[in-house]
This record gives sequence, structure tokens and C-alpha cells, in this order.
Amino acid sequence: TDKFKEIARAGESLPDSVLFMGVWVLGGEYALLGAVSLSELGAALPRSGGQTVFVRRAFGDAAGFLVGWSDWISTCASTAFISIVIGEYTGLLAPGLAAHTTTIALVCAIGFALVHLRGSRLAGDTQVVTSALKALAFLALIGACFILGGGPRESAISTREVAFGTALILSLQAVIYTYDGWTGPIYFSEEITNPGREIPRAMITGVLAVTAVYLLTNAAFLYVLPIHAMAGQPLVAATAAARVFGSYGDAIIRVLTIV
Repeated sequence: TDKFKEIARAGESLPDSVLFMGVWVLGGEYALLGAVSLSELGAALPRSGGQTVFVRRAFGDAAGFLVGWSDWISTCASTAFISIVIGEYTGLLAPGLAAHTTTIALVCAIGFALVHLRGSRLAGDTQVVTSALKALAFLALIGACFILGGGPRESAISTREVAFGTALILSLQAVIYTYDGWTGPIYFSEEITNPGREIPRAMITGVLAVTAVYLLTNAAFLYVLPIHAMAGQPLVAATAAARVFGSYGDAIIRVLTIV
């Protein structure tokens, strides 16, 4: 849900389709530069712990502890947020479960924790399956927009005047946040057989794949919606899906968000 909101945020700050797509390219390049730099550190110091390992090596135990602690809190908050979104969206799709949002969220979080407790191989296989499902769902949505969308039904008219520099910074903030997560492989680098080869491969190809999906997704949304219709939408994907699938669009996007 957050990623769909950030697409709308970027469109609101930079209401020009060419510049809007350009800022997503810049965001991908930013993530790629980060992946190249951090994968080198991960290959040189292949120990689990993420960025804590690098900060401790460079600045000592105190700085490493602070980074690790804040990273841990952030990870727990993200897990909780995602679980709550799954609970809320399940309740919207199945009204009979609407009163059990917290229970559904707890079951999701505990269920995936149990998967990880069984070992890294099962956890990795689960990651592959869920990532593949998400990629296929995105590609299906992209294909539907281009095949069934028929182009935007309104002319693109900017309703907000913002200085270009400010607009670019605000858009990049949204886009960079959306790309966040590319650091994932360094958190389990100690469990990788050949970290010098596999960490750069995982991070760089991962960023390139995600960049391709985001560019295609935004191009698909622009194909069915004018840029100003995307701006400020609480769930821009649902707005695009409604243009393509009609009354079923909202339910389709909520299922995609749960996945």
C-alpha cells in the first residue's frame, strides 16, 4: 500500500509524465549505486547483521550498537505494519473477518516467523515463491492496463505549480522510499556459500528487476490515467484498476496488496 501511495505522491509533486518517469529512472540509478557500494562491503565482511557489521568495523561498538538497535526497531515496525495491512485488507475482502484484524495480523507475523525458525532453506524457498507471485501479479496488472485500458480518458492538466527543484526533491523522496529494501541480502551474508559472487549478483540483479517492474507499472498507470488523476490518490493502483476492471478493480488491487 505504501508503495502505491508513494507513486501518487511523486505524481502530485511532479505532474508531468516525462519528468515523472524520469524521476523513477533516477531512483533506480540511486538504488543501483547503493547496491554496488554495499555489495562490495558485504563481500568483504560476509557476516550477518546488515549495516551494523560495517558501522562497527568503521566506527566502533557504540556506533554499531546504535545502528543495529534502530535497524531492529525499524524492521519490527515494518513487519507489524505489513501484518496489519494484510489484516485490514482481508477484512475488507471478507467482511465477516473485519472484527479480527489484529488476530489475522498476529497469525501472519507468527506464521512467517515459524517458517524462518525451520531454517534458511525453507525461508529462502518461501521468499522465492512469494516474490514470484508478486512479480506475476504485477505483470498481470501491467498487461491488463496496456491491453484493456484504452489510454487515459482525460487530458493531463497540471493543477499544482511548484518550483522544479522543490518538485524534483519531493518526488525523489517518494521514489527512493519506494525502492527501499535493496539492502536485504547483506543481512544473511554469513549464510551464503560464495558471498563474493552471490551478494553483488543478488543485489544488482534485484535492483534492476525491481526498477523494470516499477517503470512498467508506472507506464501502465499513465496509459490508463492522466498524471493529475494519479496525483494524491490514496491507492493509485485501485484507481487504475477501476478503469480497467470496473467494479472488480478495487478487490483485485486489495488481493495484490495482500500478496
